[in-house]
Amino acid sequence: MKKLLIASLIASGFVAAGAQAATANLVINATVSSKCTISTAPAAINLTIDPSTVAGPTTGTSNFGYKCTKNVTPTVFTAGQGGFFSAGNRMSDGATNFLPYSVTMPAASAGTGFGAASEITKTITVSVALADAQAAAASAAYTDTVVITVNP
Repeated sequence: MKKLLIASLIASGFVAAGAQAATANLVINATVSSKCTISTAPAAINLTIDPSTVAGPTTGTSNFGYKCTKNVTPTVFTAGQGGFFSAGNRMSDGATNFLPYSVTMPAASAGTGFGAASEITKTITVSVALADAQAAAASAAYTDTVVITVNP
């Protein structure tokens, strides 16, 4: 029996020595998209204008947040013309009165990715010039909507 066991072990060694593993290389490629998204929309800006007391432009601000692929700086980073644009942004009271205003966008910053702590916060400023505030017609509410765009 001892001889049979030794013979079996020797035979299995010869079979194992004759078997060889085959190998191949796996190439892995990835393309990362340049992408920007607005992650936190700006809140409404509410201005209160008393034409009898204004001494300078009336301004308001709102923050918004965006995320871009790491190291991608938005090439389009704009505030649109608004719904009542005519040679400049202006708000309407829904009747015949308009109130001109300007929108100042901050400079864009390069993205840091899409992780939880990657949001970039920027501040938009809206301003009504002194002369426009002093000449404004009384109205319950002037309004306009401006589209903010952030594209890679």
